Amino acid sequence: MEQPAPTVYVVDDDLQARDSLQALLISLGLDVRTFASAEQFLSEVSGECHGCVLADFRLTGMNGLQFYEALRAGGQQLPVILVSAYFSVRIAITALDQGVFCVLEKPFTQEELEQAVRRALEAERVSFSRRVYHRDLEHRLGSLDDRQRMALRLIISGQPTKAIERHLGVSRRTVERTRATILRKTNTASFVELAAALAQVQPPIGSCASPVK
Repeated sequence: MEQPAPTVYVVDDDLQARDSLQALLISLGLDVRTFASAEQFLSEVSGECHGCVLADFRLTGMNGLQFYEALRAGGQQLPVILVSAYFSVRIAITALDQGVFCVLEKPFTQEELEQAVRRALEAERVSFSRRVYHRDLEHRLGSLDDRQRMALRLIISGQPTKAIERHLGVSRRTVERTRATILRKTNTASFVELAAALAQVQPPIGSCASPVK
């Protein structure tokens, strides 16, 4: 699945600052959408988005950190860059500890802004690729029947073929066929590769992990 073109979502209640950021980002070849408040963004943007958010910390209404928390509560995984002329060390550390991608203190240079945005967009690209991979893995694992899931659990746990035969009550030939079917259905070359893929899957991708519970 090809990733859609990313968008930089600028959220700033200062019209002049908002327009200036928009013009700068467009000059860098980026797609931009602007919003006057966090509330406007939350009411107008839904579904899976691609890109990053560039938000002023001292927004009217919901502030930048509260906005970040609302995004995460709503399932939005966009990297968030917070900008402000009034960051204290405590606020900056709190924001980063809570998962904000980075903080930029005004005044910042064009180079500093571009570097932060480019890094955020690359992080989102990698995250998107990982989510697509996990969804695909979830779909492939869902094609396994109960015996294949049990066999996979035993194989991943390191059980020898004889132990798998006894546990499933089948012949060695059936175990070998089951192993081949699992690799074919999951589109993996080996169980080492499949185990590594499963190890990367984290909650809430529940069904990806279910075969090896």
